[in-house]
Amino acid sequence: MNDDTSSLGRRIGRVAHVATTLSGAAIKTLGAKITGNSDAFPQVLTEALGKLKGPIMKVGQILAMVPGMLPDDVAESLMQLQSQAPSMGWPFVRRRMAFELGAEWPTKFTHFEKEASAAASLGQVHKAQLSSGEIVACKLQYPNMLSSIEGDLDQLRLLLGLYERTVPILDTVNIQHELKERLKEELDYRLELRNMERFRKLFGNTNLPVIVPKSFESYSTDRLLTMEWCDGADLMVVKNWSITLKRRVAENLFQAWYYPLYQHGVLHGDPHFGNYRITPEGQIIMLDFGCVREFPESFLAGVRKLYRALELNSASEANEAYEMWGFENLTSELVDALNIWAKFLYGPLLDDRIRPLVESPQEGKDAAKAVIQALKQSGKVRPPKEFVFMDRAAVGIGSAMIHLGVELNWHQLFQSLVESKK
Repeated sequence: MNDDTSSLGRRIGRVAHVATTLSGAAIKTLGAKITGNSDAFPQVLTEALGKLKGPIMKVGQILAMVPGMLPDDVAESLMQLQSQAPSMGWPFVRRRMAFELGAEWPTKFTHFEKEASAAASLGQVHKAQLSSGEIVACKLQYPNMLSSIEGDLDQLRLLLGLYERTVPILDTVNIQHELKERLKEELDYRLELRNMERFRKLFGNTNLPVIVPKSFESYSTDRLLTMEWCDGADLMVVKNWSITLKRRVAENLFQAWYYPLYQHGVLHGDPHFGNYRITPEGQIIMLDFGCVREFPESFLAGVRKLYRALELNSASEANEAYEMWGFENLTSELVDALNIWAKFLYGPLLDDRIRPLVESPQEGKDAAKAVIQALKQSGKVRPPKEFVFMDRAAVGIGSAMIHLGVELNWHQLFQSLVESKK
């Protein structure tokens, strides 16, 4: 009997915990609605997410990037937070490895560290050495992740339904569908292996300073992913490096995320601080390819068209661009509301000069507040599914740039990517 079939009690306990936590939030939300205090909802949602662990923390991080859903300080904390969890002990690791690679799995390794090097929401990583000599990272998925995700998302759906009735500016149906699809994809480690090899080949055909670890297919399964071990510093260390090196890191990070998108229509959908490392020379080591989003050329054409619309201050072109993104029932008031957030995200890319990404820490907060007020006037909007991870990437990478504290010509960086499209 494996870990996934032997822990029904743990699954029931988890569902009960999630249900209790979010039900409590729902009661508070209903109370806020009755008393007319709709502004209380973001804090209620924050309290609920703060009591939960595991996959739903990823959901919290994504919701933190949607303007107005959470208080500014909480959103910032969630975006920086790694979904850390206590690692599971050696008995679990031994059983999981035997189930995935067979009872003789230790013979495939000359060394396997019993203590996890990292533990996050979906699994944990162990450093090891293959019998052939390669130093590798073995990522093991925790038991019952599918049922955990389904239970978390079902409960979250109820809470977001209350959100829509309490703060009627966003229709979250597409957001929920996108979260469900992408989170379930993250459980398929064979898919992640294919994504990793795709990015490895993609960058291998360029001179860009990006490293994608090599995968080892014969040592990987649906719930075990074995890849090359790559050493590097995390962003919180890099922010203390010299300004010259930080500029190089910022340029490389921008290219690492946006070259695949604008040249090949594929986006690493989780630019979390824990999902990349930096070498002493400033190269970017990209990690965690479980969440990869493909975009059709028609959508990317809409992204470029919106850039042009903002450059020309053309409301009609902006309307066409949002239609290409998948927004529906557009009005002039809704386009104006969407443009507030678009101008905040595109602003540095339109400004042909060396500058910080944001002129002040208050800039993003002010933009989010303005969007909320404008949507209250224009009516509820249903963001298309594609918006979720485009926005997540923009805000996530933007947050990294702000931490690095560098000034660059973002316009020229962006132009070098979109103009070289063949």
